[in-house]
Amino acid sequence: MKLKTIIFIIGLLLAQLPLFAQKEGREYEEAGKKNSKEAILKNFPEGSKHESTMLPMKDGTKLAVDVFIPPGKGPWPVIMAKGYYGHFSTSSYSAPCKGGEITFVCVDSRGKGNSEKGKMDPKSPDYEISDCNEIITWISRQSWCNGRIGTYGGSGNAVAAYCSFLAGNPAMVVVAPGNSSAYTYNYWGFNNGVRRASLYNWLNFIGIPKDEWPKPTLHSLDIPKWDDILEKASADNKTVVIASAGWYDIVSESAIELFMKCGDKARIFVSVGPASHAGELPFKFPRNESSQISMPKFDAVLLGKAKISEKSLISYFVMGDRNDSGKKGVGNVFKTSETWPPADSSPVPFYLNADGSLSKTKPTSKDATLKYQYDPRNPAPTIGGNWMYSKENMGPLDQSPLKNRKDILRFASEPLGEPVEIAGKVFAEIFFSTDVADTGFVVKLVDIYPDGYEMIIRESAGMARYAGGLDKPAPVVKGTVLKLRMDMWSTAIAFEKGHRIGFYVTSSSAQAYEVHPNTFEQVKSYEKSPVASQVIHVSAENASCVILPVCAAVQGNKD
Repeated sequence: MKLKTIIFIIGLLLAQLPLFAQKEGREYEEAGKKNSKEAILKNFPEGSKHESTMLPMKDGTKLAVDVFIPPGKGPWPVIMAKGYYGHFSTSSYSAPCKGGEITFVCVDSRGKGNSEKGKMDPKSPDYEISDCNEIITWISRQSWCNGRIGTYGGSGNAVAAYCSFLAGNPAMVVVAPGNSSAYTYNYWGFNNGVRRASLYNWLNFIGIPKDEWPKPTLHSLDIPKWDDILEKASADNKTVVIASAGWYDIVSESAIELFMKCGDKARIFVSVGPASHAGELPFKFPRNESSQISMPKFDAVLLGKAKISEKSLISYFVMGDRNDSGKKGVGNVFKTSETWPPADSSPVPFYLNADGSLSKTKPTSKDATLKYQYDPRNPAPTIGGNWMYSKENMGPLDQSPLKNRKDILRFASEPLGEPVEIAGKVFAEIFFSTDVADTGFVVKLVDIYPDGYEMIIRESAGMARYAGGLDKPAPVVKGTVLKLRMDMWSTAIAFEKGHRIGFYVTSSSAQAYEVHPNTFEQVKSYEKSPVASQVIHVSAENASCVILPVCAAVQGNKD
């Protein structure tokens, strides 16, 4: 399919749906609030019924289930909402029931609201999937259900939507998750084996207490099993997925990875817009007008009234110049593709050079290096990015306040003569040596504006011990040159004419990632942490680079 441009009225796919009374991504603000069944019944016609039960799961744990049934003979399609933020905290998701054509079922997740806690193991890739499957099966067997079930939500309330797709239950006809993931411990918790700051916040919130120490936290997730779950879930799965995310959402790669791994067999529709987890950014990107393409709507699919494409689609916003009010640039448009990355995107390495330049030309020096000292007691602060689910200090913020730090290596291209557009996964390959047994590295992709604004696009981290792979942790031998490959997740942006492509290397981002103590063994404080002498290699043999998914369609990308 030829690449098309696309625009939505609000920007995110779920914004097409008249469903979200709560602000997507900010459902956590409902935590602690007192909700009642009246908030749901007001969305039902007079004469509707409310029933409650404690539904036992296969391990004996009982989940609180409330059912709201419209008047009449039925049976009806069902909206299932499974939440983390208290009893009846999913009340706003009952809004589509006003017409009296839909039954609403709300479920409290384990340990939340009125549900029992039971066993909770978020490290397991299939955590939550089994519960969702049992709930769906129970609903499908009730006299008030016509066999068509759908679920939607945002943030923690959308975990069940992803898990319901992975369950592969034929009664689940449509799921619409926003800003969430099925494997929260993976997407919310780690980048390349490095713990993200938000992980323990989330675990403590859902009732799984975690201490900050010892550090470094060791990666122990079963990624091969997770990949196997995705592979098996896409086989003969009739559930339609309508997912949304934002480029500065903490779990944006969850929706994109589902599309990449399941979209060829299942029907997956994803929209990624210019937003954070809480939806808000410090500024609004201008929007260039473009053609419009139809995407399925949750309520129409649930009611059996939708015409659904047999091919999966991803709609994505190509960010551009934030100041382009005159709409002269090539960015700030929605595009759509049947694949991710798009068909015209290909990986292009941009090499780090000893003079601080960033270019497509590979270094020729035999032994060029750059050095800095990393002290865990004086970490670099986090400025923006996609590190947290709240709205503070999030999004495409200016990195220039960090320019005077001596523990950050900064690389930049020449001002671009023509725009360079990228869409797809970004990777960093850093050749390094160090004088400690283990340490951390943080990398940032930045759009440097002519006026000096340094807009963060992507940030990621890695640990020296995982240079050989997450399954092969090993201490570093002093002076040995190793290569650390870091997945920086996906993005889409046009670096406009006159801008520069920036790439920064350091060893900390104190709010986004756990600060590494520079030890291979876990420790309980930074008191005795050594200062690491970090060496970044930028030679012909050890050519550190950032690999950008460059789109060939834009003129400047052809150089």
